[in-house]
Amino acid sequence: MSNATVFQGISDFSALSAGMFLNLDGALQSDGSLLATRIEVENPNAINVFTGPIMSIDEIIPVVQLYGRTELGPLLLNPTNNQPGQYYEFPGFDFSQATFLVSGQFTNLSTLPFVPSFNSSSFVAGQNVDVTSPTFKMIGGSGPYTPAETLTLIPQTIDGAIEGVSTAGNFTVYTVSLADYDLFPQLAVQQGQTTVLTDPSHVQVYVDNNTQKLNSQALAPGSTLRFYGLVFNDNGTLRMDCRQVSDGVAFSPQASASTRPASGISHIIQRPAPAGLRQIIATTGRQR
Repeated sequence: MSNATVFQGISDFSALSAGMFLNLDGALQSDGSLLATRIEVENPNAINVFTGPIMSIDEIIPVVQLYGRTELGPLLLNPTNNQPGQYYEFPGFDFSQATFLVSGQFTNLSTLPFVPSFNSSSFVAGQNVDVTSPTFKMIGGSGPYTPAETLTLIPQTIDGAIEGVSTAGNFTVYTVSLADYDLFPQLAVQQGQTTVLTDPSHVQVYVDNNTQKLNSQALAPGSTLRFYGLVFNDNGTLRMDCRQVSDGVAFSPQASASTRPASGISHIIQRPAPAGLRQIIATTGRQR
């Protein structure tokens, strides 16, 4: 750290304590060490952190299911009794008392030509988030559910083909058609949740002078690229504040959001559970 290190969620270095979960940026130094340029604490009281894409948001009760790519803390993760033929369940988080946050990693949110909102009315399946909680409960699809203290929108990568280019303020805006295996079109068609996306197969990607361009392909219609940034749901339209552009992986463009899960992609199935709730099961093993 240095005097220029930015602290987010805490006042300064003295507020750090052993066991805190940090999100930080570092700059490589000449001696091979990393200088912390930004240190963010989403929840100073968090005991567990669960990171991954939102898989489902229930339309009846305030519960969100996630796929855990990263799980930190004394978790109690139980498959369905380890029975043959059963599947891991996505953990359900009760977000009724949660605080919604946006990662402080990006500093240009206030300059975007749209309102970058992330809250209980705008979050959608496919967004990448951190969830913090004082404990984890894995007691099947009928609850009780783990209480989420914070839900923080964090950056993610999409692979897509540029279809159009425009400008808005200081940003160049790329209309990007998503690969058919991307989570947004796959998850938007689920039953049992409110589908709020007008076109889950496309993302409006906003690029400015803060965007790092590592691509060899041109940023032009017809190019397939990977975009890394924060994805917001703006009244049914997906918009990304893009931090980095890299070369993408070619794919066959889709005509519309598919209603069938792609081969080899994790997807979820909802089925009735006690007390009128829904149980969420996965058709692939959990990534650990």
